[in-house]
Amino acid sequence: MEAFVSLSITLLLVGLLTSIIQANYAQHTVFERKIREMEESLLEAMNDIEGCLQACQIEEGSHSSKS
Repeated sequence: MEAFVSLSITLLLVGLLTSIIQANYAQHTVFERKIREMEESLLEAMNDIEGCLQACQIEEGSHSSKS
């Protein structure tokens, strides 16, 4: 009987550890995806800002050449 209880507790602990590991892996995957999305949106924003700066420089150049 003790062996059965021991085996049951061991299997329960293994199941719990497996669940914890799977949850941590899933959480890590979600974090990686979020970080990738944030990087992509940051790159898009940087490209937009770069485009605006170039447009401003072109506009500034056309104003200074008229003067």
